[in-house]
Amino acid sequence: MKNINTIVLWHCDPKHYLPPKLDDHQLTGIVSDFESQNDNTLNTPYFTIPRGEFDLKELLDSKSIPKVMHLFIFIDATMPYLPKNLKKAAEKVFICMGDTHHLPNPITRLRNYIKNEPVDGLIFTNNIRHAHWFRDVTQANFYFEPAISSHSFIDSNNLYKNRSSDVVFYGQIGKFHPRRSRIAPLLITKNKIRHIHGNNRSISQELHSCSAALNITLNSDLNNRIFEIAQTGALLIIDKISEWNNVGPILIPEHNCLMYESAQELEDILTDKKRITASQKKLGLNLHKDYIEKWSLLNIKNRLRNKSADPCGLLKYTDNTDRHIDINLDFNIDSRIKIYEYFLELHRTHEKINVLLNTKYAKIIRQDLADLPRLKTVNFVNELKQDETNVYLHQEPQENASDFKVNILTKGIHT
Repeated sequence: MKNINTIVLWHCDPKHYLPPKLDDHQLTGIVSDFESQNDNTLNTPYFTIPRGEFDLKELLDSKSIPKVMHLFIFIDATMPYLPKNLKKAAEKVFICMGDTHHLPNPITRLRNYIKNEPVDGLIFTNNIRHAHWFRDVTQANFYFEPAISSHSFIDSNNLYKNRSSDVVFYGQIGKFHPRRSRIAPLLITKNKIRHIHGNNRSISQELHSCSAALNITLNSDLNNRIFEIAQTGALLIIDKISEWNNVGPILIPEHNCLMYESAQELEDILTDKKRITASQKKLGLNLHKDYIEKWSLLNIKNRLRNKSADPCGLLKYTDNTDRHIDINLDFNIDSRIKIYEYFLELHRTHEKINVLLNTKYAKIIRQDLADLPRLKTVNFVNELKQDETNVYLHQEPQENASDFKVNILTKGIHT
């Protein structure tokens, strides 16, 4: 194959989520069991790749695909593939880090992959809050392109048209989305929101016609829906996301979105139709403007082409904190991640969490848990809350850094 500048390896079924077109001369790698015969969904030529571990250079050689300039590997907690020998496949190699916020040990498994594969850059999308967990396993530059894989819903002709007062929601409601399953069905029953379905075209039409769109995140993560809603001018209503997720430059409450912390606060927002209509005309269009100016796929492609800000053209990310530093040598980063991943999953499945820490490493753990907005660390037992999830994490003085005991009290407070 000739005239290929860029290869994108894609981790999802393209029938459900289309890989981004980052280059007009792009070749896309699709997992073999996702391939659809006579399917015109993809907008680039493609080739198939296997599940699991494989040597990418050998695979490309077998298909007569030469070394390219850019290789983008999209990967997340599902880890459907583990391509190896990356630097022999492209001049510049980037791993695009998506979902690192659910499934068992998502950060640890991705760390184990990345530390054995030299690459030029890690591109964070959903969770820049997790960047510090990867500083010690790679010499790669870090980048932040949160909208790189969002669908294209741009329709400038319909952006300013008359809108209904509806608030719509699109997305799955099921066992993998426990907070969504707690909140959304009741709102649908009360006619506070309308659950929409369909292909990208019909969803785009709905978003261009409604006043607002509700986003209930999986685990306080940035996600593609934020940027799909932004393209349409609809008001984004979203649950509180930690500032550690670099939300400040993207989502600013009362400037380009409305944020809620509880189900009751959300219902109060949804009841005030006048506020929603007024907010769409200001906040919704502000978010659209921000997307067009900063985050759009067109901007990403232009940055890759012009290389004005960085040799690779992407938005470089510098973490100015010391969150990734091993503050205490006997409490190393692997031990910290083990604790963090435990609470990360608890945060996905439980609404409000209070954590009482009894360990000499309490200061470090408190810092590590700071990016989970529905989790609160407390100092005294009387700060635990009745009928919320209360966790007592403790350690005997003679125990080492990996020896912690955890007691979860979900139906009240016991001492």
